[in-house]
Amino acid sequence: MNERIGDNEFEEGPFNIRYDNVMKQKDFLPITRTLAMDLSASAYMRPGDFLKALADSDVNALLQIAEDEENPRLEEILLISEMLATGEGLEQSKNADGVKHRMNAFCSFLAIEGLLRKGLVKVYHENISFGEDFGNKIIVEML
Repeated sequence: MNERIGDNEFEEGPFNIRYDNVMKQKDFLPITRTLAMDLSASAYMRPGDFLKALADSDVNALLQIAEDEENPRLEEILLISEMLATGEGLEQSKNADGVKHRMNAFCSFLAIEGLLRKGLVKVYHENISFGEDFGNKIIVEML
């Protein structure tokens, strides 16, 4: 996980996550470790439910990380997005493009959640998904 997503050095092949290793990482944010615990126990979680359950402080912390490409915690955004995608039943990403796509989608979901918390938009959490079949669903409306 030390390779930057934009680099060509990213190893091709399935992106495998070991939840037990994520839970043991003391440097990770509590939200990252908690998500790994939740998925280890239930193996299923909708991304919209995850976002809805976040504390305002967690949304703000994740947004700050996502907005800074030099932030060393950016790999946690990547990890959370991949855990959420597989947690909703999708296959693991097979290459850098797949991981990058999911990470960008998660950053968009975070931005939308941040706007919701400010009272600027209405969000349809049930439509938030990394799946291709949700591409045409409305997830946000301006108020």
